[in-house]
Amino acid sequence: MTITNFDKKYAREIDALEDKEWRHLPIKKHHKNGDIIKVALDGARVIGVAYGQKRGDLFIYETCVIAETHRGKNVGTDLTVALIDHARDLGCRNAVARCVYSLGKMNARGLMDKLGFRETLHVRDYWDCYTDAPCRVCGENPCQCTCVFFIKELK
Repeated sequence: MTITNFDKKYAREIDALEDKEWRHLPIKKHHKNGDIIKVALDGARVIGVAYGQKRGDLFIYETCVIAETHRGKNVGTDLTVALIDHARDLGCRNAVARCVYSLGKMNARGLMDKLGFRETLHVRDYWDCYTDAPCRVCGENPCQCTCVFFIKELK
């Protein structure tokens, strides 16, 4: 596995991967907005993507999506570490991440704990602005999942 920076040649694969999990803007929009984007490759195939934004000295960790065939193999960890290192190099002093909690499970609890993020806040119905179709996690429209915020000091 290789972690690399975003290149437009990966856009179609990234969008297809994300569309299986979430309904996001096309990755080119995130790139155009200046997001930090890291891509995990198995050979030439995209197996994961993670991205976020620098706002002042804060890094906002937006998304990490891993191909189902590569989950549990530290791909998410490696992508997140690469993002955090990049954010730190850009002068970020803190990071915040938002995770989905629904049906008794949190999508990234293990990753957040492993990397030293601290749980700080739960916001119910945070994701209810996505009303174009039933949520892929809770099945409701609008989404009724809870958003859990995590923070990490970057040293």
